Amino acid sequence: MNDHKSYSSGLGLFSDKKENTDYYLIDVDCLYDTRLILLSLIDEEYAQQVLEDGSFFTRVVDGFDGVPVRDFKNLYKQRGDNPQLLSAAPITNFHLVLQTWIKSSVAIARQGGTYNSSCFVINLYPYHLSQQDCDAIKEELSQQIVGLASVEIMWAADKEITPTYISGVFDCVTMYDGAGWIATHHEALQSRCCNKVFMAIPALYHDIPPTEEQIQKTIKEHKLHPLALTEVFLSPLMSVQLLPIEYFSIFNEHRKLAAMSQDERDQLFKLPKDLEDILSQE
Repeated sequence: MNDHKSYSSGLGLFSDKKENTDYYLIDVDCLYDTRLILLSLIDEEYAQQVLEDGSFFTRVVDGFDGVPVRDFKNLYKQRGDNPQLLSAAPITNFHLVLQTWIKSSVAIARQGGTYNSSCFVINLYPYHLSQQDCDAIKEELSQQIVGLASVEIMWAADKEITPTYISGVFDCVTMYDGAGWIATHHEALQSRCCNKVFMAIPALYHDIPPTEEQIQKTIKEHKLHPLALTEVFLSPLMSVQLLPIEYFSIFNEHRKLAAMSQDERDQLFKLPKDLEDILSQE
């Protein structure tokens, strides 16, 4: 374990910023479904059930039958103590979001705008990983985005990732527990808002979800769903978008990967045709 800590923990904050590049900070937990693995460790049969009935992909809170949200969150906070949790986790659908972001950047350039290259910086916190494990994570993301962006890694806790740091380095931030980060830095955000930084987080309630009656009351009073209202309330501090939890959940095709040949795997992650057409015109 000491060898693991000497590498990933020693990475610290990313700071090697270059011109004409858009930087994206991405939690490693956005790329791998560690929630599913944790739930499987608690109750493997139940985890399989929520996958099969689809409720895992439509949940509005990280709480499950027999595992209240606060209990699950407390267990989840301890995930860094077990690096095998990450190594066992399947990839999520989030690489599809990253492909869309790159596609949009290229499309803007084709319409006469400035084209910036993209760099995805993966925050490996809280996992203590070997250099080999870190390199494997970088390589897997590079494959998922078919080499259209550079990939770097860093290791920093929420308290180190301050609003000032984010504003100075990143154009977009994706955190699985974005609500927790905002709560940690709420006071600092009052004086150093990050509303020029785009933040993508899961569309989940932080704690106990509202009842249907409460949801309808909010919609009637504010003309918005409670989750959409969250984006409005946070807009003076950050440009926040809540994405469906499915994007942060096990990749739809993942269970087929084990049986695939390398050629079939390459085909699965190939460059989307419309994006390939755009790039071919450069």
